[in-house]
Amino acid sequence: MDLGDYDTVKATVEKIKKETDRVDILNCSAAIGMYTTDVPSTTLDKKHALDRHFACNNVGHAILTQGLLPMIKSTAQKTGDARIVIMASNLHFSASSDVKFASVDEINTSLGPTLQYNRSKLGNVLYAKKLERMFRSEGFGDKLFVNSIHPGVVKTAQQDGVVESYQKIVKENLGEGVIGNAASTALAGANQAMRMVAEVDSPQGALSALFAGTAEEVKERKISGEYIIPNGTIQQADKRALDEGMQDRLYNLIQECIEKDLGNAQGADHQEGSTARGNATI
Repeated sequence: MDLGDYDTVKATVEKIKKETDRVDILNCSAAIGMYTTDVPSTTLDKKHALDRHFACNNVGHAILTQGLLPMIKSTAQKTGDARIVIMASNLHFSASSDVKFASVDEINTSLGPTLQYNRSKLGNVLYAKKLERMFRSEGFGDKLFVNSIHPGVVKTAQQDGVVESYQKIVKENLGEGVIGNAASTALAGANQAMRMVAEVDSPQGALSALFAGTAEEVKERKISGEYIIPNGTIQQADKRALDEGMQDRLYNLIQECIEKDLGNAQGADHQEGSTARGNATI
């Protein structure tokens, strides 16, 4: 399903509900990476004007999660242990200082590929913390655990999309001449160097999510509402993620988007970037 096409997300929820009566682990791992997007939206239907990063990484996952929540809670009641894992990133620390999650207009203000991605990752951490507060108040604190995670810097096609986006920006500013081509080549070279030196393979990148989703320690220590980095380490999130007022604003903005059915009705084909990345879908 395309997380930016909410009709397909809703259809997937209904399909899952027909095929099973339990969900032990929901792992929300898909994302739009650092890509140039149509902000403000250029979709034909203006009611669907929403930044693709926020539409997929935050609202799409919320529709999936909230649609399955009755089943997840039922599973938690029956088994005493259900999990929700939300893929965040250490780049949530680098979200713009101007981020408030106060309105759709704010979300549709173009910040560039990196800051739009970082903002969505801060939103992931905030959403997990808000859900934890809700679950605890409803009496699920000892049986339903929700955490956000950082996977590390993982070798995926997402990095190729980052290079594509910034090569496009470089050429728009420097042109297709010698300088523009040299800068574009340098970006690609830096990406390859990082892949060799700093990035881990996908199996290693899955360890944080596996810990949050399966480790007995999570239930034993009632680890919930936390930000987990590789090797199952709990790290304090950005101080903004600890602000209950910001948690509430993010959650309320997502609900507003769901109620208005905002999103990108044209789906993944409308998203610019690498055709190989496939990271709008799960």
